[in-house]
Amino acid sequence: MAEENDKIGKRLITTVAELTRKDHLLGEAKHMDTKQLDKVIRQEQKTTTLTKDYAKLFYEISPKFYEWLNQQAAPNKLTNTDLKYCSYILLRMNNKELAHVLNVEYNTVVTQKYHLKKKLHLSKDESLDEFIVNFTPVD
Repeated sequence: MAEENDKIGKRLITTVAELTRKDHLLGEAKHMDTKQLDKVIRQEQKTTTLTKDYAKLFYEISPKFYEWLNQQAAPNKLTNTDLKYCSYILLRMNNKELAHVLNVEYNTVVTQKYHLKKKLHLSKDESLDEFIVNFTPVD
């Protein structure tokens, strides 16, 4: 199990590194002409290794986290988007970081987290972030 988690962890690190590289490339794209940009896009399409969604990678690392979330939400169903948000919250990303990573508006993050609180049966006074970050897997 530990060996498999190491492999998954390495894939996750590789994915994060690739996203960081792509983010840098997007910053550089502002200074490219159309021909250069077209060449870079074609090259990126050939060399990309990012084939999995984060939520799926997280699930492979910690399926108990998702089982726990779904138990907490029952009878509500959590969507893939809900699970993705929860995964990033577990990594302690704040709303601004979530908006950036998910390429959505800040207010979209706030709204999504509000709906998640309702699905997870949290009171108005309970923090979704604390609820998720304090998850402790039961063996």
